[in-house]
Amino acid sequence: MNNKRTKLYKYAEVIINAKLDSKAKALLWFYAYVYNWEEGKPSYWSQRRICASVGMSQSTYQIKRKYLEELGWIGFSIVVLKLLAKYPLSIVTGK
Repeated sequence: MNNKRTKLYKYAEVIINAKLDSKAKALLWFYAYVYNWEEGKPSYWSQRRICASVGMSQSTYQIKRKYLEELGWIGFSIVVLKLLAKYPLSIVTGK
């Protein structure tokens, strides 16, 4: 549990410092929160369930998801979260 919390907090720091709008950050935070850090696997939630949890319409979700995909923050299998689980912060900061 401690390892999960540490990785989540490190990723949260990356999200906080990212040059993104608040709805995009909320979506990234949600993805990070439901990510299975111990097994290094994303959790699969339906679009409706994500929208209900984050508090955004499905059309806003589609816009923000596309925005994050174009910027490379997320992909088909949420590649960024997978990589950060394996190499925390090194991918984003280059350190």
